[in-house]
Amino acid sequence: MPSCSRYNLKQIRNRAVVALFAASGVTAAESRRLRLEELTVDGPRPDVFIDKSGPRLARKVPLDAFSLDILREYHQARSNLPCATDWLFVATAAGKPMKDDTLGQCVRAALKSLNITAADMSPRLLRNTYGRRHIHEGCTNEEISNLLGLSSHRTAVRLRQTLELP
Repeated sequence: MPSCSRYNLKQIRNRAVVALFAASGVTAAESRRLRLEELTVDGPRPDVFIDKSGPRLARKVPLDAFSLDILREYHQARSNLPCATDWLFVATAAGKPMKDDTLGQCVRAALKSLNITAADMSPRLLRNTYGRRHIHEGCTNEEISNLLGLSSHRTAVRLRQTLELP
């Protein structure tokens, strides 16, 4: 892959942020703590490893196929970026980690570019969409809770209720 300018790398990063939220259901806080080596984009089972944090359980989340090209492109570009940290998503070439506001801006810009509006245009919207999509595909509440790193089924039940017809 040719060398990326900072502007191009930023665009690639922003697309990868949105792809990761939509394809794995990680939280903004989890994405900020991700290290480069915790994203596996090649091999038979591409996934992202999320370390335990607070009540959220450690887990390996398989990545949905639609995200792989974008995540591969970013992973390669980020791997080639010489910086002092190993954070997956960096705000600057020096390796400064991203903040919640920047992650939210990535999601809002992506949604606006698709003419999508919602009351909450944040990473949480993509996390909930991820959960609903897997419920729609037939996953149980336990499977959804495991994918989202939750210790109870309350969120899965709530998401399932939003899909039920009156």
